[in-house]
Amino acid sequence: MLKKVRITSQIFFAILFFGLFFFINRHPTAASIDGQWFLRLNPLVALIVSIAGRTWIWQIVLGGGVVLLLTLIFGRFFCGLICPLGAAIDISDKIIFSKLKLKSRPHRPLQALKYVFLTVLIVLAIFGVTFPLFMDPISLITRFSAILVYPLLWVLGLDALHVGKAIGAIFNDDSLGFATIAVPAFYGMAGCALLFMAVLMGGLFDKRFYCQYICPSGALFGLLSRMARFSRTLKGEKCNSCLACAKLCPTHAINEKRPERTSTAECILCGVCTGNKKE
Repeated sequence: MLKKVRITSQIFFAILFFGLFFFINRHPTAASIDGQWFLRLNPLVALIVSIAGRTWIWQIVLGGGVVLLLTLIFGRFFCGLICPLGAAIDISDKIIFSKLKLKSRPHRPLQALKYVFLTVLIVLAIFGVTFPLFMDPISLITRFSAILVYPLLWVLGLDALHVGKAIGAIFNDDSLGFATIAVPAFYGMAGCALLFMAVLMGGLFDKRFYCQYICPSGALFGLLSRMARFSRTLKGEKCNSCLACAKLCPTHAINEKRPERTSTAECILCGVCTGNKKE
């Protein structure tokens, strides 16, 4: 049941994110209102920007605060159910890397790396530096969308400008059309493409590699999730100790020696452990 909820939620928020970013907003950029609304849901963005700016920026604090409170109740729901980059990684892991993974997964202690990255971001923010915030998953997916996906949509004629011109032609309304401009190309496209490939290539080593070992937002959610009111429970009389759930868990959240134990800091509420078949 939880797995179906997760997939449905990921599809809904992915459509919402990309729909607002590319089709409702006429000039999609990383700095647009429609490009920013997802950023405002991330407590890490609110924390880093507020620390660096020495003031509370309420436009992002309020949205991030709501997600923070929900995380204290449900755990890392944002990572598993909402994050569009997480959804992209799930698709990549399933389609591309499910048959290419290395036989041994990285050791669980390496998950502490993301807490190191989170600490570095906070320390730099104290000195007024926010540039490394691009490591944040919502910042990354926004950058990827603006610099990589938008030019592709332009070529295919699916961007907001082409759609606007088409609608204008149907209704004979020039106001709905937009001036024709060259196919957009942005500085840093090559570097951005390499970064995107690197994020997805983590699937060669482990499922949700970026989320487990690198993501600073995941680290913040993990810290908050330790106090979550709801978490996975396992009734001893219904467990035959087959350890299938621990092997299937994409984030090492289930203890492989004692499957009744679940790390709420790593559990992303994906529902994979509730399945009966190995993925």
